[in-house]
Formats: sequence, C-alpha cells, structure tokens
Amino acid sequence: KTLKQVFSACGRFIYSRNLAGKDGRAFKLLTKAVQHATAELGDDGGWVHLSQMKPRMMRLEPDFDLRASGFKRMKALALSEPGFFEWKTKEGGKIRSTNPGAASFG
Repeated sequence: KTLKQVFSACGRFIYSRNLAGKDGRAFKLLTKAVQHATAELGDDGGWVHLSQMKPRMMRLEPDFDLRASGFKRMKALALSEPGFFEWKTKEGGKIRSTNPGAASFG
C-alpha cells in the first residue's frame, strides 16, 4: 500500500534499480516501442520518427529515464547496437528496425 501512495504523490517515480547504467533494458524498451510504432504509424518503408519513441517508451514503462540508462540522446541509444536500426536524417530523423519481424524482447 505504501508504494501506491508514493507513486500517487510523485509526478514521476524512478526505481533506483534503473540507475545502474547501460544494462540493455533501455535498448530493449526502444526496440519494443519501435515495433509498436511501426505497426501503428510506420510509413510504407517501416520508418518512424525517433522523437516519437521516448513518449512511447514512457507509456510502456513509466519509470523509464533515458539519462539513467547511460545515454544523453535517443539517437545514441538507437545506434548503440550496430546493425539493429537504420537511421535516416532526412525528414526529421527517422528510424526503422533492420529486422522488423524479430520477436519482441518481452
């Protein structure tokens, strides 16, 4: 019961376990967000705006904090695993998975 009271009293709550740094959790969450966004918003080529991913990630996991994951920018997170995402700077910075049929990380 106490935890629910803390959540309701805070505008944003971040678990201390999420302050550990680059543990892969943020990348898995980004992958999941991109998969969801591609299904909903992706253009014919599967491209989605990277700027739309952080709010989606926070809907999936409200305690997500990009800085706590060890990255200053979403682009750095997206490109932290070479070959997993493609990046297109034209049209405002779009991203797509190089393997859109991959299973989600859960």
